[in-house]
Amino acid sequence: MVGQKLPEDTMDRIFSETNVVFGDKYKHIIKSLRHKVGDIIEVVKDKKLYLARIDEVKKSEFTFLIVEELEDIENNLEIYLFQANIQKKKMEMVLKLNGMLALNSIVPFISERTENKKLEDIDNERNYAILTDSAEVSKATRLTKIEKTMTTTDAITLANTLDYAIVLYESEETNSLFNFLNEIDCKFPGKLSVGIFVGPEGGFSEEEITFFAERNVKPIRVFKSILRTEMAAFSTISAILAYYERTRYES
Repeated sequence: MVGQKLPEDTMDRIFSETNVVFGDKYKHIIKSLRHKVGDIIEVVKDKKLYLARIDEVKKSEFTFLIVEELEDIENNLEIYLFQANIQKKKMEMVLKLNGMLALNSIVPFISERTENKKLEDIDNERNYAILTDSAEVSKATRLTKIEKTMTTTDAITLANTLDYAIVLYESEETNSLFNFLNEIDCKFPGKLSVGIFVGPEGGFSEEEITFFAERNVKPIRVFKSILRTEMAAFSTISAILAYYERTRYES
């Protein structure tokens, strides 16, 4: 049956491409949460949300049976995070935090002050595991994609295919995030796509900001405080989502 609303008491959720679950997901569901045969969990499979019943538990895996498809009301706000390459541990923190926010994509790129300027991709198994874990914890149904690492120019070209693109710049004195959101009429359930550029540890140079602005990427200041690069995107996107979804709960 399709169209059943989500239960009020949300259940434990996993992403799984098959009806057989093993590895860390098995350990989490069976060992840590102590689920057993007959228990109901939520499963995101093929980008759809289901109620599923644990059917069989073995030593290192369990299987589930689909009970019914659930109606999932996702917002129509598509966010692309363009994150300048940073140290591995900090990038993992970016993935962990922003994976909870159901972004469309995280796009690593090489900026002027990026220490490692090699076009090394980060779309590996470990990083996707971080994103999946965060999505499961936050009850997301969208798993964030990691794009290939790009040059700044290529990243801007991609961003220009979206409705709007902004670059976070602590020295911006005119454009605030709040004013930007007002200008673009950011309201649920309107369909919008937004690209957000975040710099490396050293931030962006004035020349880079000019380069962005000349290519329709608007410089924005989020807060008066200067944020660490691994926290900047999470803080900004959280604020955008809160602003966007406010109309969902207004009566």
